[in-house]
Amino acid sequence: MGEPVVKDILARAPEWSGRRFTSTLAVPPVASPMQRGVDSYGWLIENGSERYFLKVPGEEAALFVDTSASAEAAAQAGALGVAPPVLWADAETGAALWPYLCEGWRTAGLADLENPAVMAKVVEAKRRLHQGPFFARTRSVFDLVERYSAMAAEEGVTLPDDYSWMLRNVRDIAQAIGATGFDLAACHGDGISSNVMIGPDGGVLLVDWDEAVSADPYWDLGSVFAEAFPFDPPARAALEHYAGRCDEAVFARCRLYGIADDLAWATRSMIATAVSPRVDVEFFKYAQWRFLRCRMSLRDRGFEERLRSL
Repeated sequence: MGEPVVKDILARAPEWSGRRFTSTLAVPPVASPMQRGVDSYGWLIENGSERYFLKVPGEEAALFVDTSASAEAAAQAGALGVAPPVLWADAETGAALWPYLCEGWRTAGLADLENPAVMAKVVEAKRRLHQGPFFARTRSVFDLVERYSAMAAEEGVTLPDDYSWMLRNVRDIAQAIGATGFDLAACHGDGISSNVMIGPDGGVLLVDWDEAVSADPYWDLGSVFAEAFPFDPPARAALEHYAGRCDEAVFARCRLYGIADDLAWATRSMIATAVSPRVDVEFFKYAQWRFLRCRMSLRDRGFEERLRSL
């Protein structure tokens, strides 16, 4: 995808008609070791001293992303102050434009999420989002697991030998959580570190709203905890900051959601490995990492206890 495509997309925005600008690919797609810009291309748009960020869906977006719902969620999150404000969005192409975060803003890494001060800001942003209006689309991580599992079978994707074992266990998690019930809230739906931007004052904004849905807010937390915390004590501290206390049943729910989230993303990445024309993006490597973490969590001696504690 090159500059002529960017010009065609921005020509759809009335306020950009006839304006001169330059475009530079700001977020090259990377799946591993950090997943960033995989489902879309991120362009820096410069018009004199003005700078903007243009997101254009990538080749695989049509398989996985509802771009209209994504744009609506991004606008709602921006209005709440937990995300940059959306300046323009195009329902047909799925493209969207934001102010470019510069002057000290940077993408978070795993080491940042392990910092208690940063994680406190992340869970505060999540809590503010969860307390806001619902998103129009409702979906659980278990819906994603089933959808991707079916897609993988349809595409003839080769999955790990123990995939059926992982899937059975995640279905057990779905049944246990479904039996206890849950509330819905607006959720970011994607806990990877690169979806957190850190400002020069230590503030954070959440980006990439392709997975945003109304769902159990503890899935939203669980996906972040799975990304940031291989060990429980800092995850418990983050839950306490979010909720005022660390209820063990709720903590178990967060951890179990993290397992399901790993299986969903691993399966999705294997589908992308099979169908994507972008052989330079390491979908396979990313999938194996998420499978490994899912597998390790299921084999942890605390798994069955957590399942029973719900």
